[in-house]
Amino acid sequence: MSEYYLLEDSDHVFLEVSEEEALRLYEEGGSGIVFYGSSDCFYCNRAVVELNAAAKELEVSVYYVDVYRGDLTEDVRERTESYLSATYVNGSFTIPEVVAVKDGKITDSHVSLLKSKTGETLTESQKKELQKIYRDLIRSAAD
Repeated sequence: MSEYYLLEDSDHVFLEVSEEEALRLYEEGGSGIVFYGSSDCFYCNRAVVELNAAAKELEVSVYYVDVYRGDLTEDVRERTESYLSATYVNGSFTIPEVVAVKDGKITDSHVSLLKSKTGETLTESQKKELQKIYRDLIRSAAD
């Protein structure tokens, strides 16, 4: 996560996993929060800071999948697309995407930042709004 230039928290909540490892949540009936992103993504760099704050507040770890890792097989891509068909099209993600999974089922997800996002940075009220979205998403996997 050190590649995320806006994430200054060295004690962050993220656990890096492969896309195949993340698939186990869906396929084996697991529960958790998955952040699909890339440190090269402008919006991901902003999202990761607010997701970290929300997850820390709720004392939850987040699985992080670097979508540009480049070690994916066709089988893994097809299996991922079967679960995330709305945002994973033709082997490519719409990022940042945060997905809540409970007992193998997606309970909530959020793509990008905010519809109200303009400019290079998030305002304080936009940060609070995004953190609330992430807290609600996290809670959907816990209820």
